[in-house]
Amino acid sequence: IPIYSCMRNRNMKHFSIASSCAIAICVITYTAAAVFGYLTFGSEVSPGILTNYSASKPSVMIALVAMALKTFTTYPIISFCGREGVSTIIKDVFVKDDNPQKEKLRRYVIATIWFISTVLMAIKIPNIGAVINMLGSLAAIFIFVFPGVCLLQTTLMQGPIVSNNRSKLNISIAVILLLLGAFLFGCV
Repeated sequence: IPIYSCMRNRNMKHFSIASSCAIAICVITYTAAAVFGYLTFGSEVSPGILTNYSASKPSVMIALVAMALKTFTTYPIISFCGREGVSTIIKDVFVKDDNPQKEKLRRYVIATIWFISTVLMAIKIPNIGAVINMLGSLAAIFIFVFPGVCLLQTTLMQGPIVSNNRSKLNISIAVILLLLGAFLFGCV
């Protein structure tokens, strides 16, 4: 995980704190945007809240440019994570002996295929709403289900008997995350 590898103190405690803070900031930000969007537009609010505002206003144009810049600057990060994930799977499953030249070629091929497939999908998919719905469903899994499974697994690995209150709390939180992720995956 790139975040873990960049941390000064690499341990589960600091990683859990960093992850929890990031999730809390996202929840607060998205909840505030949703609440204020609903309070401003009521039932007429559109899924892309910026489309409710007139682009002729300078503040809305700044927000649209900021969203475009965010998308432009996050693409390399997402591409890097995806490339590394695909490269690891290919290396673990198909490659017996590896050297720097093969690894470099593999990175170039994966990055090229990733970029071309992204461009083709952008051209061929007529409605971005379908992609956003699919990504929303996957986000529910990444945000709730995977952390729930990891928390459950790390708690159960500490010992076969769940006797202390902290273990019971961790298992309860893991079950809540799993149920919430399954619910959100089904809703989106």
